[in-house]
Amino acid sequence: LDRFSIFETKLSTPAEVVRENLNEYAAVVVLGMDRVPDDLLPKAEAYVRDGGNLVFFMNARVNCWEYNEKLFKKGDGLLPVKLEKYERAAKDAPLSISLATEGWEGFSFLEGGKEFAPKDVLGYMDLSAGASDNHARSVAFLSNGKPAIVDRAVGSGRVLVFAVPAGPPDNFLPVGPLFPVLMQELLRQLSGHPDREVNLRIN
Repeated sequence: LDRFSIFETKLSTPAEVVRENLNEYAAVVVLGMDRVPDDLLPKAEAYVRDGGNLVFFMNARVNCWEYNEKLFKKGDGLLPVKLEKYERAAKDAPLSISLATEGWEGFSFLEGGKEFAPKDVLGYMDLSAGASDNHARSVAFLSNGKPAIVDRAVGSGRVLVFAVPAGPPDNFLPVGPLFPVLMQELLRQLSGHPDREVNLRIN
């Protein structure tokens, strides 16, 4: 997929990330890391406050207590929302995801209120406590009314939390054709639209 995108990806473990120069990356995507290494925290905090973008996907392995203690910090940390617990939808009633009614610049090609993951979600992290302060907002919701994506500016950067995993068996959105487009558009928005001058929008 990299050859069809302006972005290149690199898969690293938390231990490897500690040795990386994160300022070389437009975004760091955390795919359901179960624990939060102490030596990763100051590096991640400095990266975001200096203009980097951190995106979290949740899954059943995430240690909520550790995330809340080290990353949420009662609203003073990187996480824009407190993690409650991982929940599962009924097998015969999978959940959908819709944008907030006012829309969101991260997925600007979708209309506000637009459903973009119809009955794809079987498990999610309960973020029902909502955004931690006025600088954070829930920009997409599950069909049960709970937040699906929470966004907040931190320093010069941004932090996003997806309540859902980055793939099956609890989220089947990534196996469909829309997911690569969603992630491409999200990265373009977070990185300031680096290809803006070569794109032509026809109204």
